[in-house]
Amino acid sequence: MSKENQIFEQQVDRWIYGAINNGVTNFNSLLNALPGVYPTVALSSLKKLIANGKISEHIFSIETSGTNKQNYLNPRVQTQNTNFDLPIPHPLDYDWRFSDSATNYILDYCLEITQLTEKIVLLGTPSIFQKAKNDSFPREIILLDNNSAVISHFSKNGFASNSVLCDIVRDDIPSIEAATIIVDPPWYEKHLFGFLWTAAKICQLNGHILISLPPVGTRPGIESDLDRFFDWAKNLGLVLIRSEKGILPYVSPPFEINSLKAENFHNLNKEWRRGDLVVFVKKTQASTERPVILPDSEEKWLEETVNGVRIRLKPYDFLEFKDPKLLTVVTNNVFPGVSRREERRQLVEVWTSGNRVFACQGRFVLQQILRELSFGQSATEILSEKLNRRLDKEEEFLVNKSKEQMLEIINIEREENHIFAYGNNQ
Repeated sequence: MSKENQIFEQQVDRWIYGAINNGVTNFNSLLNALPGVYPTVALSSLKKLIANGKISEHIFSIETSGTNKQNYLNPRVQTQNTNFDLPIPHPLDYDWRFSDSATNYILDYCLEITQLTEKIVLLGTPSIFQKAKNDSFPREIILLDNNSAVISHFSKNGFASNSVLCDIVRDDIPSIEAATIIVDPPWYEKHLFGFLWTAAKICQLNGHILISLPPVGTRPGIESDLDRFFDWAKNLGLVLIRSEKGILPYVSPPFEINSLKAENFHNLNKEWRRGDLVVFVKKTQASTERPVILPDSEEKWLEETVNGVRIRLKPYDFLEFKDPKLLTVVTNNVFPGVSRREERRQLVEVWTSGNRVFACQGRFVLQQILRELSFGQSATEILSEKLNRRLDKEEEFLVNKSKEQMLEIINIEREENHIFAYGNNQ
């Protein structure tokens, strides 16, 4: 174990020991008392403290495994509406969305610091844009987002002029200036730096930048990342005026719910994950160069959507027939965890929005099958046309078996998405 990981684990132990000494007696309350510690990490620390005799197992009720498998991370804990109209999040998009309480908190704060004629720009915050449009928020709001499914959704619903497809860390930034920028970057250092640079470029002098940051318990090394981030903010001419810990809850998306269920967590509060809100004011116009952020291999995927279920495929080199069967990569086919540091991610060639992962030799064939399921045109006919020959009987059999396999997965995830949106009773 690295020294950094060891220090982090010891800090988690101290947080948990302190929380229990302060009267916490169930796991959801424990997560709420911790600064963003992932449930599996918290449970591992808790079990270690019990095994070492530092905590009595009799005073602590572990509510994480098997107690209510129909509860789907406790959807009755709170009502959520805003996110359900949006395309379902995909794990490859770093796509966690604010809860309604978080969007309301941010929009209320924006009303306090802006005038009626001033503009607000959102960087990667579709739930805020959706909420603002639903509530006829009395400010002009523009969304910049790299998620083509989200931007297409808003365009189809009449908001094309205010929702812009933009890679916030690489693309040319639209020529706009705003009094307030709301930023929700992926919680990795390069994205934190890139998103803040773009926010500073768009923000007018004496304007505000509101950004959601990872709490100190998110992962090993995060405190050093945050120290560098705040130094970077100073270089951009920004002055810190406000910081609130754990004030911005997120709704666990289906991919995270399934990942936690795979680890035997069945009744967690769906809003256990929370960001810290930090507010800067832009005091000077800095000329700091934009950080160079190269794309990684996980950004180069093909996507097909069937009945709201989003399926990503690694690109393929040749148009040839190979067996499109989905091959097991991890136990039960649900990827454990959501961190990009997990090494087994490199084995995945097919990845669903429900966090199911597979290898697949015949991704060209599989893509045509998915298009049949989405649009209705026969995959066999499409393949015959693209290959310039008829499929033989064995190939047709493989196509049909793969179609059955995909339909089973899609039907499971459609039900999961419905439960995510409406709970178990609708």
